[in-house]
Amino acid sequence: MQTVVVKGRVFNYSHAMGRGSDGGIGFRNPVDLALNSDGVMFVLSRGSDANPVQRVTVLTMEEEFIREFGGPGEDDGQFVWATAIAFDSEGLLYLADEWLNRISVFDQDGNFIRKWGVPGREAGQLNGPAGIVFDNQDNLFITENLNHRVQKFTKEGRFILKWGT
Repeated sequence: MQTVVVKGRVFNYSHAMGRGSDGGIGFRNPVDLALNSDGVMFVLSRGSDANPVQRVTVLTMEEEFIREFGGPGEDDGQFVWATAIAFDSEGLLYLADEWLNRISVFDQDGNFIRKWGVPGREAGQLNGPAGIVFDNQDNLFITENLNHRVQKFTKEGRFILKWGT
């Protein structure tokens, strides 16, 4: 194990995980990950323009492959340019898609539950959702690449507030 100290913080390197792959245990351009309450990893891969993998790989910290879900496309449960994932307090996984300007919701088995989001520049509309995070009251904060702002929504998609231009 290697130990690195950066600005007074100690980081212990354990091991690397995954490999370049279009399916199974590997990843193709992984852009985000989220841990569920059991410590299981959900890794979001979006591939490239030439190789649009678009999937979530579910695995343990010991690299035990559990499942994958998603796929390239615009239908329910698919994504075009996925950017971020986060869990709400009930264990549902939220996925931001910068191309489709929507949030898709999945259960931990990868089943599509619902989606929300309206493209645009007005309050409550999305234009390039790039990052997501939940607060301790289950409100979802979304950063938008093309609107250069942060918006706050309920997890059902009801607009609460925004800042930035």
